[in-house]
Amino acid sequence: MPSNASTGQIGSQVNRHYVLRWPYKPLLRASQLLVAIFFRTGMICEMAMEVRRSRSRKKKLVRGDPVVRRVLEATLEEMAQVGYQSLRMEDVAARAKVNKTTVYRRWPTKKDLLRNALLKLMESKIAAIEALPDSGSFREDLLTAGRFGIRSLQTPESQSLLRFALAEQADPELIAIGKSLQAQRGAMYRGLFERAKTRGEFSGDIESMMVIMDVFRGVLIGKIFLDHEPPDEEYLKRVVDLILYGAIRGGTQSRPA
Repeated sequence: MPSNASTGQIGSQVNRHYVLRWPYKPLLRASQLLVAIFFRTGMICEMAMEVRRSRSRKKKLVRGDPVVRRVLEATLEEMAQVGYQSLRMEDVAARAKVNKTTVYRRWPTKKDLLRNALLKLMESKIAAIEALPDSGSFREDLLTAGRFGIRSLQTPESQSLLRFALAEQADPELIAIGKSLQAQRGAMYRGLFERAKTRGEFSGDIESMMVIMDVFRGVLIGKIFLDHEPPDEEYLKRVVDLILYGAIRGGTQSRPA
């Protein structure tokens, strides 16, 4: 039986032999491979996070103002073609090139969608009218507004408004929408009349202003949509002079050239 000393010697030789024979090169390769995998995994994770961030940004863009604007414009275009009763949320979504869930999420009902579209349209018209130049004359301001009105009434958006006005008479929901637009309509030409009042060319109140603009707009709508004949410059001047100088005078007394 070997002694303890001889056993220690044998163990030492075995350990030395084990160390010398240890496959350090394959281990080194394996460790290098693990390090490479670690860094590549980190890069892949970072790339995955970037893709997620990119998708998140795209989702935010889909819900942003450009999409809202597209949907509201598509609503007015559809309304101009098919009217309120045949207006379908799915068709609006298809025209706007968005998913129909995007439309339903923001506007649960057709009434909500149409109200928003019409209010947006009124806001844009008010901004356009407010941007019209101040000619320094009530008559010239009315002529400028009339020219703008003639151009505006021939757009698909204005056809939507006309279809809405015709359908409103029989639908309680549309009557409610129409009433919500009244305040916007009153603000549309207020600046024009306030300038005329400052110059001493107009002394009426808000009701007088509304009557004048109702007459003015009614004449233009009748010529464009009923007669299918947009007013020319001479006709527009006659309408403005009739409003300013009255029917008894025939719109000719003291009429500017």
